[in-house]
Amino acid sequence: MKKYPSLVPYIIKRHSEIDPITGDKKWDYTEENHLYDVEEKRILMQETPFADISYIDYSFEDSTALVIKKIHNGVSSYTIIDTKNDLGNPLWFDELVVLSPKLIIARRNNLYGIIDSNKTIKIFFEYEYLSAYRAPLVFVAKKDGKFGVITIDNHIILPFKYYSITHNSRLGILVCQDKKETILYT
Repeated sequence: MKKYPSLVPYIIKRHSEIDPITGDKKWDYTEENHLYDVEEKRILMQETPFADISYIDYSFEDSTALVIKKIHNGVSSYTIIDTKNDLGNPLWFDELVVLSPKLIIARRNNLYGIIDSNKTIKIFFEYEYLSAYRAPLVFVAKKDGKFGVITIDNHIILPFKYYSITHNSRLGILVCQDKKETILYT
């Protein structure tokens, strides 16, 4: 039997259209993102509401994980929680870019790596920049100030020797530049 999530996003919305003092019509709207515990039938309140909560995969087939964003002193942080478990002690990231439930580009301490929705590390956090290129999935990465191209297995396809690599996934073009030349890959 399929186990459904025990934690789901819960948004508290407040709005009014009439000023209680002057009677003037105006809109005042606030929205707070919390988690709702389905089994205990209660809202899990935290000191500061989350800035955003979204599912990694809405079909629940591959993942029931949620990406949670919080803002503290103007700095955004992100984590992933499995909605079938409790919050535990989440690991927070500086940035998350969800490519699929099995591939998430994450930044932590100004270095990029790849994780999945279970926070299993697929590529260690050793890159200054990381961007998905195309299928078969390869990544443009920056290490020690130079750009190169790697696979999901961290195999180097193009060495880290370029000043810049720009890409257009739709056209399937990589433009690599170093001191001496510009190379176009298709």
